[in-house]
Amino acid sequence: MICRLQAQAIGMNAAYHISAIAVILWFSECGRAEPLQVTELKNRAFAGSIGHQLAYSPDGNLIAVGKYRIGIWDAHTGAKLLELDGHSKAVNEGGVSGLVFTSDSKTLFSSGHDGAIRSWDAVSGRLLREISTNVAWVLKGSETAVGAMPLHSLAYSDSSQVLAAVGHDWTIRLWDGRSGKYLGSLGESKADRVDASEAFPDSRDGDTDSRSEFRRMPVYYQFNHPSLCFSPDGETLAATEYEHANLWSVADRKLRMSIPSGGKGQFSPDGKVFVTGIYDGLTVWNPNTGEKIKEISDATKVYTPLRFSPDGSTLATGSADANGIRLWDFKSGKLISSIQYGGLALDAIRFSPDGQQLAATVRRNQVHVFNLQTGRKLFGDAH
Repeated sequence: MICRLQAQAIGMNAAYHISAIAVILWFSECGRAEPLQVTELKNRAFAGSIGHQLAYSPDGNLIAVGKYRIGIWDAHTGAKLLELDGHSKAVNEGGVSGLVFTSDSKTLFSSGHDGAIRSWDAVSGRLLREISTNVAWVLKGSETAVGAMPLHSLAYSDSSQVLAAVGHDWTIRLWDGRSGKYLGSLGESKADRVDASEAFPDSRDGDTDSRSEFRRMPVYYQFNHPSLCFSPDGETLAATEYEHANLWSVADRKLRMSIPSGGKGQFSPDGKVFVTGIYDGLTVWNPNTGEKIKEISDATKVYTPLRFSPDGSTLATGSADANGIRLWDFKSGKLISSIQYGGLALDAIRFSPDGQQLAATVRRNQVHVFNLQTGRKLFGDAH
């Protein structure tokens, strides 16, 4: 049984460069009318603006959060274990754009708007490898390259051991997660190719940027790039845009089908269904045939992101009408409960591997961790 929870965001000191992230923990026993605040965990490791990324390790022991720097926390005690360099602020704002653990919880992959994918030892914090797209971008109306191609979304499949990331030009690029070898790309670039001589008009012969490709972007910066997720077997990669979702075959990099519904997308843990969620509601699809299975009619004003519980019985979504994080019984399509967190926009939702806890990053540098079942105290006091 999932008990009804409520939470309230608290004010944060956001004065200039001193910006803190708070892990605010609440628990509520079944039948209690008011939630109890357990502890508030502050740290400056995640100083930055909006858009924190979030990952829960598959063994349930670690929570990683990042904006510019990346922090790794003990999911049981709330102690900060590591602080990683992460991804520096790029010309287009930037920072960390994706976080994902490997299935053994030993490695953390991160992507950033600095154009890099980095793999970290999740125990020691050591940087293991850095992957670059080797693509530089040129501003529209400009003749000068401004830096590496920003990356906007990251996905990894342990089944296929493939890393995928969306570039600023909307191209999806694939790498071998073990070796870092580039495997190829999916989709068409929305940017024009530029010769190196155009990007560096004042340079002498051969004295140009070492990157092998240059792209002129149609816009300076744009949200709503596709979000990525692999099917559980690693054979299909879904790229969900605002109006549709493309399902790609990983093996031959061919488009399998396009689903006429977008927003955010997520495979069920057993891979039998694919769900898209947008303001109009939730739609359930057969990822093998593209057939629409059903709509969750009560799920209006859904605000991304969305996430399945590990057993597939519950679907967590955001809300565009300040009704908090919504928990849906996936089989019946009925709303189980709403978790109030202060009405700020959600960046990410992650269940713990046992489905007992739910972590969510929200705007103004806050991370909430909720116990969905027992109401026990999650962390001790820590600062």
